[in-house]
Amino acid sequence: MANDTISINRIVSIFRDLAIRHEMIADFDFGEEYDINASRQLKYPYLWVDVDDTSIISGANGYKERLIDFSLLVMDRIDMGSSNYQEIISDTHYIIETIVMEMSQHPFYVNMNISL
Repeated sequence: MANDTISINRIVSIFRDLAIRHEMIADFDFGEEYDINASRQLKYPYLWVDVDDTSIISGANGYKERLIDFSLLVMDRIDMGSSNYQEIISDTHYIIETIVMEMSQHPFYVNMNISL
């Protein structure tokens, strides 16, 4: 494997690091969606990452490129009676937006050829 090839483990560790550094995320985990809260009770709000699909395609430059599709889920708890529903929708949308913005614009991720 080439030294510049990024593994799924490395990408998951990047998402873990983003979750740890994000002031609004309380927890992080990785796996199939049906495993959410299976091994431990996650603290809300949390970021859950799952690999959906991987494929290799021919890029525009003629080289092979690896595509890895991830699902990012940000979950929070709704109070009884849905009194905080709008606030949770707004907050979780903001969390996902900030993660996508950081990975799309930060030089560290750009230099690694990670694109969202």
